[in-house]
Amino acid sequence: MKQKDKKKSGKSDKKKRWFLFRQIKRNVALVEDSIAGGIEHPLEFVSFLLPLIIMGISVVCFVVALIMFIVRGGYTEQINAARDDIFNNIRRMMTSGTVGILLNGVIGSIILILFALEMLVITCSYIITENAVKKVISAILYISSLVCFSVDALILKNSESLTRKQERLWTAVLSSFDGSHTNGIMYVFCIGAVTLIILLVLTMFSKQKEKTKCALVAAIMSYIIIPVFLMIVENIIPLVFILIVTVIMVILTRFGCKLMDKYSKVSNERSKERLKERRERRERAKEREENADKAGKTGSNQYQKKVELDLNTKFWRSKGGQATNAPAADCVYCYDNQHTIMFVCTVQQFEQGTVAVYDKKKRITTVAGCKPPQR
Repeated sequence: MKQKDKKKSGKSDKKKRWFLFRQIKRNVALVEDSIAGGIEHPLEFVSFLLPLIIMGISVVCFVVALIMFIVRGGYTEQINAARDDIFNNIRRMMTSGTVGILLNGVIGSIILILFALEMLVITCSYIITENAVKKVISAILYISSLVCFSVDALILKNSESLTRKQERLWTAVLSSFDGSHTNGIMYVFCIGAVTLIILLVLTMFSKQKEKTKCALVAAIMSYIIIPVFLMIVENIIPLVFILIVTVIMVILTRFGCKLMDKYSKVSNERSKERLKERRERRERAKEREENADKAGKTGSNQYQKKVELDLNTKFWRSKGGQATNAPAADCVYCYDNQHTIMFVCTVQQFEQGTVAVYDKKKRITTVAGCKPPQR
């Protein structure tokens, strides 16, 4: 089963690779066909040529911007800031660098004009192949997006070159949306973006799909991928430092977590051992108490009775009945303070140790005619 799954996965990977190769070959073939038929089909030729020009300009500008950043001492400043105080200067090390060359200024205007021409070519091709309703819709969408973006570009990039009358006019127009000049610029930009997206969706689901793909790839490369990659390359030193610090922090965190786990396990084991010891002590104490109770009941370890006297007298064995409360069995007797015979205990109790006789806090273990106590 595993071999079959591996074979199937290998076949699917090969199919995906061949699919990518077929897509690349297809795009190359479309470009070659458009170049070969440039005279017969000028719109197709221009529609595939303009994205290549846009991406070529972006790549060349990327190289130029990176060289300018190096020449101006961008990396040198980052290294010096790291030497001074790398932790406090990490924000100063981060920079936008020369990304503005790709997005603003002459290069940004050229790319924007080329992209507008590309969309014009795609729209014209769409108008040629579609019905009258779609022709009108596509034309309105293209003109609307072009006007909106042109107005924003004119105001934002050329605001200083406007005359007072033009500035008052645009301010009045833009303020009519929300009473604010800035909000008006945002509204115009949003309208242009929405109309452009609708136009791209229309062309994507038509015969102009490949041309629209090429235009979108060129726009994404020029406005997103290449600028972001340039920022990463220009900030490679602080990014590497941040990466190293992050890796160290992750390692230390994991090591600390492992130590905490080990400490918690050890502490848990110790607490368990302590609980076991306490339980064992309690059990032993209970056993001792139970044994003591049993011994007390059976008379094995504990005397049933103690006879404590303070007479400093002699003790002897004799027959029973010679004193008050004396049984008939042989007993142990002594004299009291009045020199009267007093019953102490039976001989059997004395010899077995069930009765302990004390005189002057000293136990009596020898009585004439009696064996010493067993306990």
